[in-house]
Amino acid sequence: MKRSLTIILILVSLSLNSQSLFNSYERGKITFSNGKEISGLIKRSGNIVKFKENEKAKKIKYSYKELKKIKFRFGDEYLYKINAKNKNILLLKREVKGKLDLYSYERQSPNHFGPNGMMMRGGISTTVYLIGEGGTNFVEKLPMNPKKNKFRKIITKYTSDCPMFIELIKDKKSVKENFAEDYSGFFLYQGSGVINMINYYNKECNN
Repeated sequence: MKRSLTIILILVSLSLNSQSLFNSYERGKITFSNGKEISGLIKRSGNIVKFKENEKAKKIKYSYKELKKIKFRFGDEYLYKINAKNKNILLLKREVKGKLDLYSYERQSPNHFGPNGMMMRGGISTTVYLIGEGGTNFVEKLPMNPKKNKFRKIITKYTSDCPMFIELIKDKKSVKENFAEDYSGFFLYQGSGVINMINYYNKECNN
């Protein structure tokens, strides 16, 4: 019992620390809708961007109404895109740029009750991917599992001009063999199969 409680407290602490770490201001550049650019300290808060010229400056909040994209000093780039299904406007990280663009955002798990009835804070992060043609404002959410028929149906809409690629994703076995990182028989979705697919398409089918 005491050991279980200790583990729970450690996990909660790690979750809080990680959220604090990734929720701080970082140096970067803002690009406005009219093309103007300014550099300073940037912080994302959902789909809102907070900006300060320096540590002592007053923060300014921006949204999709003013901004086109932000780019942090260490390379991560975020753009406002429209979800083609529900027309929601999202601030998304660009994972792959090319004939097809791949974007992502992190979805946090909600609070829940633990095995002893104790309220556990959420914070377990899951990466959600969205796909769109390069240079367009609309993106479409991809299902979580690339081996599912629904995933292949959506991605085929964007890659039907490349029969070679379609053959490589024709069934779940093909997807796993050609694009997935496999660890002890477990298909790793995040950061592996999906990014590998889009990179392959952009490189081999870019005609």
